[in-house]
Amino acid sequence: MATALSLRQNAPVMGQAQVRVRVVLGIATAILVLVALINVTSPPAVGVLIALAALTPWIIASPIRGLQVLLAAAIAIELDPLGFPDSLTDRVPFFTNLDNSLGLSGISVTPAELLMVLILVLAFTRAEPAVRARLVNGRLFRPYLLFLLAVLMGEIHGLLNGGDLLKSLWEVRPQLYGFVAFVAASLLIRSRQDIVWIAAVAVAAILLKGAIGDFRYFVVLSRNLGTHEAVLGHEDSFFLALMPMGALAAFIWQGWSPNLKLFALACPVPLVALLVNQRRAGIGAMVIGVGVVILLAIRFNAAHRRRLLIFALIGSAIAIAFLITFWNDQYGVIGQLVRPIRSQIDPTYRDYLSNLYRQAENVNLQISFQTNKLIGMGFGMPFLVVVTQADISTFYPLWNYIPHNTLFWVGVRMGLVGSVAFWGLIGIALLEVCRSQSVQKDRFVLTVVALAGGAIAAELLVAYADLQLESYRNMIFMGVLFGVLNVIPALFPEPAVEARRFV
Repeated sequence: MATALSLRQNAPVMGQAQVRVRVVLGIATAILVLVALINVTSPPAVGVLIALAALTPWIIASPIRGLQVLLAAAIAIELDPLGFPDSLTDRVPFFTNLDNSLGLSGISVTPAELLMVLILVLAFTRAEPAVRARLVNGRLFRPYLLFLLAVLMGEIHGLLNGGDLLKSLWEVRPQLYGFVAFVAASLLIRSRQDIVWIAAVAVAAILLKGAIGDFRYFVVLSRNLGTHEAVLGHEDSFFLALMPMGALAAFIWQGWSPNLKLFALACPVPLVALLVNQRRAGIGAMVIGVGVVILLAIRFNAAHRRRLLIFALIGSAIAIAFLITFWNDQYGVIGQLVRPIRSQIDPTYRDYLSNLYRQAENVNLQISFQTNKLIGMGFGMPFLVVVTQADISTFYPLWNYIPHNTLFWVGVRMGLVGSVAFWGLIGIALLEVCRSQSVQKDRFVLTVVALAGGAIAAELLVAYADLQLESYRNMIFMGVLFGVLNVIPALFPEPAVEARRFV
């Protein structure tokens, strides 16, 4: 009798886990089919436009779907073709101007921008006054708006001083995309279920990218990269690193729940792809993101604080022992775990050249910052090259406009004004993470908020090393993430007593 009762009690949980796995796999399959259909269209841009036209009635019926499509595209579709024989998502010109894709002069707009315009129109026309007020009254709206104003000021300042308009748009566009995604998320997310769907779409898109990376490495390349430095785009390592963070957050705040079962099934796929993609910044992002999730749990999860402290100490000891044991392994999957640390002390020739380039670049950025500390050089202006850098202009024409270190780039372009606005936005977002951790009770919300904290820290690390603040994909994702943080207090009202205690 007891056994039968136990099975009946566990059946709904098992059913939920199976449903969520099916939902995620279904979304991933839908993305794959859509991408495949676009790839067989000639030219692919026509396929993108046909897909957007076909999806428009579906999006109009429920505008939140437009945000889901935009998020899935940001995670799954690369900015440029990678040139592999199995190329799939990187051949979809979602972020490419239509005049370049179709050979039509004067159409300097991308399919992504067309989708964003549709989403914004629907978001504002369908939003009740209370929803618009929720956007404006959210704690992240004013900081984000101030940062956007600093960006626009930098654009005007740069153009007035002779900056190149076309090159400045490469710099400014991602920041505008991020704000659009933030506004859309703040207006369109109306319930807990909307956040659940946003999370499911993100997991499905990351799972798809992980599967592509694994297939490419183990089947197409037969575990031999040859002349290739990576199997996926640079930005993909950031997205792949989110899965271990999410799995850890789900384990801490939800226990052996359907969400954790989903992560447990899905996590190995993107984790292996993260390792074989061979981006040091991606591995570092995963480590620092996991560290932030653990710190949040130790600070705010009093019920498990002691266990988490013990876990952190044991994990640190294991990590140190792992580094000592495999210190000389610089290749293969294990070598990728050691490489981010060893490359700073005893780098390989490839890592040595990469380190040397970044060191010279950072010095040049610091010198450029000195030219106008208050408001910066403005956008569209090449930064000063006093210390010689390796010539990478043949494959990266914007090398002296958009540096690898995009944290320094903020100061160079917008000076102290822009830096204060940027770090103010980041600081408010992290404070919002801590506040929600302090006052919220919903375990799923706590999981999402903890992952947001880890993702922000991870983004800062990759932004320091690898162009990420200038990636359309990263900025769209971060805009949606900030939008989620912006609406959580309105969707899940905070107890007044506990809120005062946090403040």
